[in-house]
Amino acid sequence: MRTLKKREAMLLRALLAGESYGLEVMERLRRDTRSIRIGQWVYPTLHRFEREGFVTRQEGKIRAERGNRPRIYYKLTPSGRKALRAYFNSLPLPFERGEQWI
Repeated sequence: MRTLKKREAMLLRALLAGESYGLEVMERLRRDTRSIRIGQWVYPTLHRFEREGFVTRQEGKIRAERGNRPRIYYKLTPSGRKALRAYFNSLPLPFERGEQWI
């Protein structure tokens, strides 16, 4: 298993709350990091995580307000949890694992 980068770990952590669609994930990241520069890397990373088996995706109901497209929901897999745990266990103590991460 490869080692996650910090922002990849932050993205997987945002999915610990449960199944979420992309905008929800970005809002959690903004809140947790207090950054407005979230955006362009989130969806490509979610797609890569899907290929790597760290997340699964499921289409929701087709919605008229979305141009008759379904909302896509992402969910953390056991492999994703394992990768996230490995990332946090690799950090030195005392570390960046403060309460905001756990």
